[in-house]
Amino acid sequence: MAEDIKDPKVTILMPVYNGERYLREAIVSMLNQTFTNFEFLIINDGSTDGSEAIIKSYNDKRIRLVNNEKNLGIVETLNKGIGLAKGEYIARMDCDDISLPERLEKQVKVLDENPAVALVATQFEMMDGHDLELGIWPSGIKIKTPAEIRRRMPAENCIAHPAAMGRKKILENYPYRKTQQGAEDWDLWLNLLSEGFIISKVDEVLLRYRVHEESVTLKRNKRSPYINKGRTLWKYVLYRITALRFNLYDVRVLIYAKINYLKHLLFLIHSRLPVFAEKIFKTNPLSIAGILFKVTFWFGKDAGLFLFISDKADKVNCDKLIRLAYERHGVI
Repeated sequence: MAEDIKDPKVTILMPVYNGERYLREAIVSMLNQTFTNFEFLIINDGSTDGSEAIIKSYNDKRIRLVNNEKNLGIVETLNKGIGLAKGEYIARMDCDDISLPERLEKQVKVLDENPAVALVATQFEMMDGHDLELGIWPSGIKIKTPAEIRRRMPAENCIAHPAAMGRKKILENYPYRKTQQGAEDWDLWLNLLSEGFIISKVDEVLLRYRVHEESVTLKRNKRSPYINKGRTLWKYVLYRITALRFNLYDVRVLIYAKINYLKHLLFLIHSRLPVFAEKIFKTNPLSIAGILFKVTFWFGKDAGLFLFISDKADKVNCDKLIRLAYERHGVI
């Protein structure tokens, strides 16, 4: 049996909503941790599948099951869990991921030895719904130190939510915000960094992060990822302004919000350019738009987009491309 959990060092916080497919793997991965002084707080957020029965099938006193009377959503459930947590540190976990055995041990060591660190993440590798390895997350390989995390966070969420462990006394003062559901973790990291807290990372793969059809990550990126990023950053900036806490770090966030909206605009142009240009080409083949259609048709959307957004979209350059197309394809 595990250590006495009346005063656990760590609370593992795992919300569950209809997660029966991968739930056992997630639970077993946490129960097999080399660090054992933890409570495993599992909040069943109104599941309608067999999730509750699966959780109750484990006879381990470290598991603490809480059932929401109705589905509250991830943000309210996480905030509820932080309030209920007994541990000094709170480790996030998702019900479709797998934590490697030494995850808790190595994260606790970082927080114990570095009082200035508010939160510590780990490297992670991705896998699909059938446990096929998809490799280590590329951004994680490049972004390792607290300074790199601080510098890069306004541009992208560079740590994984279920790989994070933070100090309860800090997290309870910075609750997740419901207006950022789906990106509540990124919003929290930005708030912490803006307030001067340090986020660190164990430079070792200690989590297997699952990407499948039902995952939030995949659902959010089915459309243009830029609009989702832009909205998240803009809502964060508005919150900081209205809370009278806007500072120099937030200026960087604002810049990246604008950059993502611009990228989204270019994404729309890129995706709709062929249809738009083809319509004009049929009525006026020698117009700039008509020529763009030819360029796109022969050389790909990237070539057409380059002309469309640059100062190269003049008759001389278009004629050069048409002559090149004729030489390659024998058509005008």
